[in-house]
Amino acid sequence: MEKIRTYQTYLRFGKIKIYLNLIREKLFEKIPQYSKEIFNNSILMKRLQQTQTGLYSENKDKIAITNESNRNNSPQNEISNRESPTTKNNRILDIEQPDIQNFDKLIMSQEESNSPYSDHILFDKNPSGFALHMNRKPEDAVPVPKQLISGNFDQFKSLLSNPVPFSGIIYSDQNFKIDCKVKILEGPWQLGIMLVFITTSSNSKLEDISLQLNNYNTKESLNIQISKPRYPEGNKGVDHPQILLKCNLIDSFSSPPSLSFYGRIGMMKLNVNFALPILISKFLENYTLPIETFSRLWFEISNSPRDSPYQKLDAILPNPMADNFTIMDFLKKLCSLLKNLEFKIYPPANRESFHEVEGISILKCDNSLAIPILIQVSFIPSYPYEFRLSLRTKNPNNRFTSLLLDIYSVIKFYFNY
Repeated sequence: MEKIRTYQTYLRFGKIKIYLNLIREKLFEKIPQYSKEIFNNSILMKRLQQTQTGLYSENKDKIAITNESNRNNSPQNEISNRESPTTKNNRILDIEQPDIQNFDKLIMSQEESNSPYSDHILFDKNPSGFALHMNRKPEDAVPVPKQLISGNFDQFKSLLSNPVPFSGIIYSDQNFKIDCKVKILEGPWQLGIMLVFITTSSNSKLEDISLQLNNYNTKESLNIQISKPRYPEGNKGVDHPQILLKCNLIDSFSSPPSLSFYGRIGMMKLNVNFALPILISKFLENYTLPIETFSRLWFEISNSPRDSPYQKLDAILPNPMADNFTIMDFLKKLCSLLKNLEFKIYPPANRESFHEVEGISILKCDNSLAIPILIQVSFIPSYPYEFRLSLRTKNPNNRFTSLLLDIYSVIKFYFNY
């Protein structure tokens, strides 16, 4: 009788084991098999490959990612420990364990996704790098209007990539120059700007100065307040005429504030137009997030359904340095720009050979709402002529619906696309 019970126990255990194997096969059977080139080099695919080999464990009604054993042995463990965000920041960003209980449906729906890049070599080599149901199209991005910055194009572009606080000459001619100083006021969503008007000759004197704002009068994206002029006479510590501005962020935008300056030097009247080096990137803030949390968040947003509140943008851009420089040279230059735009860039696993970079920043709208912005730039090692630029954000708010498009426009402007 005891032998019969033992046999029945083995039989039940065998059925359970077979059933679990069937579940596992069903769960991962639709994951496409990518080339070794992608598995050996792609940051995200390395993590996905790890999860495919058994790092998902069923826990009641959802699947949780449990990669503690691999993480402890990872060379990135020290970095992750140093970069752990505070509980407050996690609460503000609402970053939790991604809900992947419908993981099987997400994988199946990739076959139904009609990506505009499905015929491109970058998609063919790495389809998982592209978002499922992309809802922000690069062609809908409004370019930075060059007609607004024609009066000070070189100075504008030079100061645009400087992180706040910064200062520099924003306009100059044979008669005078304008020094621009920008700093954060109450929070990253509010900038204080001081414009100092300096004559080129110590014997000349600027008088009757004024500023006129040529855009953002509707206060839909920016609320800009302009002070009255301050002159050296009667103002201690003021060596040259000054005008102060306060810039409050309301919504995303792609056009810089355009100003008209009026003044007088003796009998000569002055009237010039210039643009402030202020775009949506000036309101971003550097943020630290463990790479594992970043990966989970990226995966969750990229594979979210059509009706999700997430924003997903993928673009394929030409490499302007392809003929004379390596992929790594271009990525290093791009990383330098992204760092100045307040993106936290994750160090590659192999600093001597990499073709992909990832980073994160946040946009704080007030003390209670912060929107994470994730970026990934990826090449195929054998194809240096084009690259994928992907942006993701988790924003359930109805505001900032064009955020990714406007950040995309800033990057394109910097590289003259």
